[in-house]
Amino acid sequence: MDKGFVWFALNNSNTDYIELSRKLAHSIKQVNKHNKVCVITNKHTQDNLFDFVKVLRHDDSAGQEWKLNNEYKVFKLTPFTHTIKLEADMLFTQNTDWWWNLLWQHDQVFSYNCRNYKDTVVQKSLYRKLFWRNQLPDVYNGLHYFRRSERAKQFYDLCETIIKDWKTVKEKILINCHDAQPTTDVVYALASKIQDPLEKYKINYEWFKFMHNKQHINGMGSIYENDDYLYPMKIDTKLYIGGYRQKRIVHYHNKKLIGEIDGRTFDGTFNEDLLIPGAGTADINVSSNQLAGLQKMDICVTDGIDTVCGGELEAYFLANREIKTVDYCDSTGNNCSVSDQYFYYLVGGENTDARTNYLFIGDQLTGQTQRDSFHEALLSSVNLLVNSDAADLVDGAEFGLGLATDVTATSGTENDMTTVYAKYTSGAVTVGAQLSEIDKTAANGDIDREAAALSFAVNENLSISYNNHEVTYAKTSGNADQSSDTDGIAIAYSMGGASVKIQNNESSGNSSSSTYTEDRTEVNLSLAF
Repeated sequence: MDKGFVWFALNNSNTDYIELSRKLAHSIKQVNKHNKVCVITNKHTQDNLFDFVKVLRHDDSAGQEWKLNNEYKVFKLTPFTHTIKLEADMLFTQNTDWWWNLLWQHDQVFSYNCRNYKDTVVQKSLYRKLFWRNQLPDVYNGLHYFRRSERAKQFYDLCETIIKDWKTVKEKILINCHDAQPTTDVVYALASKIQDPLEKYKINYEWFKFMHNKQHINGMGSIYENDDYLYPMKIDTKLYIGGYRQKRIVHYHNKKLIGEIDGRTFDGTFNEDLLIPGAGTADINVSSNQLAGLQKMDICVTDGIDTVCGGELEAYFLANREIKTVDYCDSTGNNCSVSDQYFYYLVGGENTDARTNYLFIGDQLTGQTQRDSFHEALLSSVNLLVNSDAADLVDGAEFGLGLATDVTATSGTENDMTTVYAKYTSGAVTVGAQLSEIDKTAANGDIDREAAALSFAVNENLSISYNNHEVTYAKTSGNADQSSDTDGIAIAYSMGGASVKIQNNESSGNSSSSTYTEDRTEVNLSLAF
């Protein structure tokens, strides 16, 4: 297929969109085999990263800072039969070659409901009040697929009409619209609603969404500054925001951020002299390095005149950032003492805006020997994980641990509660497991729970899930423990505004009877008018 990525790079007085385009094109070519890109610009430019450069003959946004009035022209200017339209201030984080196998079957596919830095769907944001008031579909122009087809042509013809007659549109069609100039998202949403009012042709792929790095979308409100608090950074080629590795296309939005991210990449050269205590050996002293994280170093040799560098060295470094004195007591509040706690950072540090991403505490380490041993053991564990097949698993996994003690005031007894869970998502499949335990002081009453679930999104309309839940109730000495076992399966199917959900649960046993059985089936039909 003749396919590729297209976006506009129309410079204004504040932003060099050509430079942002180089960053985007580089990220595409880093992760994708099918990586042809076309840049539509208002100035002649040449760069090996761009396969095609289209220069606008006429600027419909002349005299305006934002050149959005030109974006309907993408259909006529794209050199590809199959096109994914982007925005210049984006970055790719992983391979998307497989997208084309599904996208080419459709005339056009929109991206609905962006994601925040935690990869949570954001369906209603403060930036889209105009969409709510006018019941517009929540589409984003920053990620849009179309192929050369009559339907796609009709869509962009509608976009052109809306843009060129914007004054009438905002006054006669849209409710409470005060935008002096049309924004592409609003134009796309209105054109989509006009073309497909019943959403008969709506394609809403879960994977065809991007991460939108805006203040309110990330839940920062007005309390924190988004990019200072979440501290976007790169470790090798991986992009992290708020400590979460990003696996979607990232719309970083803040045009100045891309330079800051490049400056936060944990790589570089430490200019340290080699100490040669004996023949054939060399020690590298990097004690002055205060950055923690993945570091890359080149080994350079010089005779005082010529220098040759090579032999890249890569390793995770810890930073002994500080020693804190901590007061602590036992569970009764007595036997208090003081000890020094050694705080080590694996990524980031206390002086970063986001404080740290990973913090390790070496409790009561005394002496250089203990600290060296701690360094060695921790680094060995990290490197073992990074270099193993489990690294990819961890990237898609979520873990949690909860501990609590419930003290009953009347009797003074204590119930210790523990829960631990793990969840892993890969493509359309999500699997999770949870173990919980209530340990009571009384002779009986302990409760152990084991739960596991598996879900599979067959497509954007059909999903299937299975779950199992086992509970064990401890009895007094001489009495057999009782247990219950529940299996459930659910199927959900949506058709536009209608959805059908069918769920069946079968249970056996409970806290008082091993012969107890129950079978429940629920059918749910919902209609959206």
